[in-house]
Amino acid sequence: MSDTLSGVNRLLENRFAGFMDLPNLSVVGTSQLNYMVRDIAYNVISVHDFPQERNTSADLATYPEFKEKIDRRIERFFCKNTDGQAQLVRSYAGNLITRVIRTGVPFLKECPCRKGEVGVLERLQGEYDAVFSLGGHCLPSNQLDKNGLRPYAGPLDWMISGNLSQISRLLNERFARFMNVEGLRVIGHDYGGHNFLVEDASYEITAAHHFPVSQNTSEHLASYPEFKTTLDRRIARLLEKFASASRLLLVRLGGSREQVVELHDVLSQRITHDFRLLFVDYTGDEGVTELDWGLNRLVSVALPPEDIWNGQDEMWRYILNNVRLHV
Repeated sequence: MSDTLSGVNRLLENRFAGFMDLPNLSVVGTSQLNYMVRDIAYNVISVHDFPQERNTSADLATYPEFKEKIDRRIERFFCKNTDGQAQLVRSYAGNLITRVIRTGVPFLKECPCRKGEVGVLERLQGEYDAVFSLGGHCLPSNQLDKNGLRPYAGPLDWMISGNLSQISRLLNERFARFMNVEGLRVIGHDYGGHNFLVEDASYEITAAHHFPVSQNTSEHLASYPEFKTTLDRRIARLLEKFASASRLLLVRLGGSREQVVELHDVLSQRITHDFRLLFVDYTGDEGVTELDWGLNRLVSVALPPEDIWNGQDEMWRYILNNVRLHV
C-alpha cells in the first residue's frame, strides 16, 4: 500500500527504478501473520508478502522470491512498442491501475491482455438464462457476484471440490445422496475459524462456509436440517435449468484437460439445450491466455497463479465481458 499518491506518481515516473530494493527496506510493524515492510524511497509498504513464520524483523529470508515476483509484475505492467518507448498500461495483475497524467510521463496504446488461441472467448459472449459455478472453490462464485451474473446461489457455491471427476460423477448421478448426513465428517475449520469444514467423503466435496461454529460442534451438526433444505432447493433449481434453459453458462476452476473433457461430455448428456462451459486454471504466465481444445461449447482460459483472490478482477471482467443474463 502507498501512504500518498505522490509516492505512486514518482514510482511510475521512475519506471519502478530501485523499487523494493533490499537496502531501501525497513520493517515497520506486523499485519496479521506478516511483517509490514516499507520501501522508504517511495513510501510504499508491503503488507502481506513477508510471513512471520519464515522471516524475522532483522532477516527477511523470503526476500529473493519476493523480489523475483515483484520484478515479474513490473515487467508485466510495462510494455514496449516498436520504437522502444515505454508505455504505461493497465495492470492485469490488478495491483495498480493508476493513470498518472502529468508532463513527462509517456502514454501510448493500452496493451492487450489476451493471447494464445485468440477468438476462443467470442464463443462465450451472449445471453444466458442462468449461470452456475461448478466449484473448485469459492472464487468462481465470488467473480460471478462481482460481475452481476449470480442472481441466485447454486448447490456448489462455497464448496471445495479438488477432484473434477467427482463433479462429473455428481452431475451424472443427479446429486444422488449428496451431503446426506450419514456420509459427512468434520475435517477442520475454514480460514477464519468461523465455520466447520464438513466433507462428503463419497464425492470428496467439502462444505466450507455452511456450518457456523456458533451453532454446531464437531460431534453434532445442529444446523444440518436447515443446510440440507437449502441445498436441496438449489439442486432442484440447477436440475430444472438443465432441463428447461435455452442457454446455460457453467464455470469451473481447476482440473486436468482429460477431466474437463469428461465434464463437457456429461453436461452434453444432461443439459437439454445449449450451454457453455468456462474452464479456468492457473497455469498461465501473464494476462488471459485463451486455449482452444477443439470443443465448441468449451471455453478454456489460463490465468497467472499470483493474486488470484484479490488481484485478478480486471481479468475476470475481461473474460466475462459481453456475457449477459436474460431477463
